[in-house]
Amino acid sequence: MKLWCDKGKFIEIPAVSELPNNTYELDLSLNELTSVNFSEPMESLSSLDLTGNEIQEIKSKAFDNVPTLEFLDLTDNQIEEIEVDAFAKLKNLKYLNLTNNKLGSLQKDTFNSLIWLRELRLAKNPLTHIHPDLLLPLKNLMLLDLTEISAYTLKDDQFHFTPNLETLFLSSNKFRVVPVNGLRSAAKLKSLYLDENPFAELIGESFVGLSTLNELSVSKCSRLTDIKRETFSDLYNLKRLTIKSNPALTYIDQHAFRRMFNSSWLKLEEVDLSNNRLMSLAADALPWCELKKLDLTENHWTCDCKFKWIKSCQNENVVVRGVRCAQPEQHRTYEVSLIDVDRFSCPRVSEVKEMRVFRMMIFIIGSAMLLVLSVMLALLIKREGIVRWWRERRRGNGAIYYVKARSTPADCNDM
Repeated sequence: MKLWCDKGKFIEIPAVSELPNNTYELDLSLNELTSVNFSEPMESLSSLDLTGNEIQEIKSKAFDNVPTLEFLDLTDNQIEEIEVDAFAKLKNLKYLNLTNNKLGSLQKDTFNSLIWLRELRLAKNPLTHIHPDLLLPLKNLMLLDLTEISAYTLKDDQFHFTPNLETLFLSSNKFRVVPVNGLRSAAKLKSLYLDENPFAELIGESFVGLSTLNELSVSKCSRLTDIKRETFSDLYNLKRLTIKSNPALTYIDQHAFRRMFNSSWLKLEEVDLSNNRLMSLAADALPWCELKKLDLTENHWTCDCKFKWIKSCQNENVVVRGVRCAQPEQHRTYEVSLIDVDRFSCPRVSEVKEMRVFRMMIFIIGSAMLLVLSVMLALLIKREGIVRWWRERRRGNGAIYYVKARSTPADCNDM
């Protein structure tokens, strides 16, 4: 029987005697529980939802009386500490969610008994890092969510002890470069989410050795500007690529997808490049029109001859409607689907040469005029100086000078 006791203002877990026989799912979400304590065994219980309570810590042996649990959700509590033996009897647990609590650290023996755990969610806890030994018992783990834990690096052997890990969430962390060495320790990784990290660029070494990946998402990275040559070259098993909502992304190198395909072979099926600031996309970077889904909307496309290939895409799954031009001026805001293919043109070589000659002539004429004006200004300044000197000299020539006459005998008699 599935029993919903959510929003019931419970302050403690009900006793077995208060519950129907054979209760196998118990929902106690959105109550006022501050601790976890099962006073009596409930050996039929397989699912327990404690989301949205006020639990602050998980004591040792807290779940000893519910050994058959397979699903445990502790999301949105205030948990700061989990004692070592809290999960000691949960050998059948397959799903554990500790998202959005206050866990600053986890002791390396915390999950020792969870040998059948398939899915572990630790998102939105201030953990900073996860010690590899913490994952040591989790041989069957397939999904690990480390979203928003303030992580900025991974150890090289981070996932060495989780050989079956297939899905990894590392979004909303502080990685400045893709932690590829740590990622390579996840030998069977298929899905990787790196959204909202402070990457400035993706380079040829970013995903080296991650050939098992089927799905990759690098979205909402506010600092990402460039995707360099051979960035995705090792991802030849990739089926879905999402690089969207990166407000500074303007450039994807023509050879970013090198070795991911050839004339008869392509595994990539879906590419989402929507809502970036891309201006151009090389026609031969990928066989774009052969994809099952391609989204290029909300970018800053220059609709010239280099983007003309988009008009040849007949695949209805390729999103052409809604793709708008930003350049040239005569096509601004127009949808690609509404512009005639002949208008996707580039200036001819002769026109480019003529334009260069014209610009050079303008430059030479402008420079000559500037030189003439400079000389004239200098002469004018010099002329003003000469005029001023001449006027002062003339004033000097009009002055009255006194010259005493030569002495005479009369002058001497007067004395």
